Amino acid sequence: MAASTSFDDIILQLGEFGKYQRRMLLLVFCMALPVSMHAFVQVFLAAYTDHWCTLPAQLQSSNCSQWIVPTGSTCDDAKKELCIPKTESGSYEQCARYNLSYLAMPDDVPDISNLSDTMSCDNGWTFDHSEYESTIVQSVGSVLFYLFSTYSNTV
Repeated sequence: MAASTSFDDIILQLGEFGKYQRRMLLLVFCMALPVSMHAFVQVFLAAYTDHWCTLPAQLQSSNCSQWIVPTGSTCDDAKKELCIPKTESGSYEQCARYNLSYLAMPDDVPDISNLSDTMSCDNGWTFDHSEYESTIVQSVGSVLFYLFSTYSNTV
């Protein structure tokens, strides 16, 4: 019967941790650093950000001077509250807005108590920039809206 060789015997035959092994280890570490950065950059570049439909043109120029804006809120918050319906959980809808085509002037104070007529986003999306200034999701979302609106206009 042949004598069995243990793993330790094989390692002794190969040699100790020498110059070649140190070079290979350094090379692997040097290559791993950029690869790991490339893998983890998606966490920041492709981050999901909150979004909602862009406001209609007649409201974008409004200055909310006649509106009752709650303390601590901005005019933009009041416009968002007016235009974007809320879900059952209390967050804003992301792909629908109220149909406010009946507004005659930008400074009208609309009655939002009976709004129920919603429509899909027709002017693209507005993204929340409080956490990330720009992400791939925002860029691709804008491109997809452009492509979709161009395609739907041609059909």
